Amino acid sequence: MNNYYWKVKRILAEKVLQNKIYYLAQWEGEDENGLPWDPTWVIFWFK
Repeated sequence: MNNYYWKVKRILAEKVLQNKIYYLAQWEGEDENGLPWDPTWVIFWFK
């Protein structure tokens, strides 16, 4: 398993599916074209 970490700008929403909490994350930074990353639903493991 690869461990990659990205910074979150803010949490836009949350939902529960099958007893797991998902967060709609707005990511910090930009892609290679200078555009902001699209928000995505993720499960976070906090470190």
